Amino acid sequence: MRSILLFIAVFCLSFTSNAQNTPPTIKARSAITFYGQQVCIDIETEDADGDTTILGITTQIPQSQFIHTNSYKKLATGSICFYAMRGVHSDQVPNTSVIFATDRKDTTYKTISVTIPRYPHTVRPVIEKINYNTFKIDVKGDKSEPWGDYKGLTFQSKIFDMDNKLLLTDTNQVFTFTAPTYEKYIFYVSYLTSFPALYVTKDTLYPDMNVSTHSLQKNSFSIYPNPTTGKVFIENLPEQTETITVFDVLGKVMKRLKTTSNTLSIENLPNGIYWVEVKTLEHILGRQKIIKVN
Repeated sequence: MRSILLFIAVFCLSFTSNAQNTPPTIKARSAITFYGQQVCIDIETEDADGDTTILGITTQIPQSQFIHTNSYKKLATGSICFYAMRGVHSDQVPNTSVIFATDRKDTTYKTISVTIPRYPHTVRPVIEKINYNTFKIDVKGDKSEPWGDYKGLTFQSKIFDMDNKLLLTDTNQVFTFTAPTYEKYIFYVSYLTSFPALYVTKDTLYPDMNVSTHSLQKNSFSIYPNPTTGKVFIENLPEQTETITVFDVLGKVMKRLKTTSNTLSIENLPNGIYWVEVKTLEHILGRQKIIKVN
């Protein structure tokens, strides 16, 4: 009789120890937010066996806050909150946290993602034209841009001519650029944050070709005959002349000479309107419009 009772006790103990435990479940949704906004994700767990559930986190979104509000039998709740900041949280790529729920027998893991679209903010410098060929540039001048959301922000500006020659590199927030000729110029600003995340903008700078020669040097040269069929003479050309450049109406360089000669030939150019620029070692002396005819 005793042996039978012992067998039943051992059988029941073995059945109890082999009973299958149900792991806790986790309910939480991923989210989308924008820079400068706060997002909170609610987390809820449940254990079908009625076991005490503990909620925790293994991987955390940078500078986020994990809050464990309850931990008791069958149900545990919590939340993850963070303020989206440029230079800390990446855009387009999901920022992820991994949470877990355990009943001390089994553990369940779940990944929560928060995506930050680039919209509605776009990094943009503010470009102001001071005169016909001078630009004032403020790389943080856009008042609609949430600059405070950029952490560890540094920036660098570069300006190239149409031959891809680097003319200027600047790391100031505000600086000026004086275009040496009527060519258009390509302007880049790179914004680097501590994430790191790199944002690059591209703009085109256009000097004003329709400038009056009255706004230039008083000793501006003159060109005749004008209109011309091909050969012109430059009057009052200084001895310090470095280059004479001919542009078309779009600012494209058609001819550039390193000379002090007061004779210029445009016979090989098509009929049309051109600008002639005379540059000395110190400054641009002036610009004159000429017309080429048959």
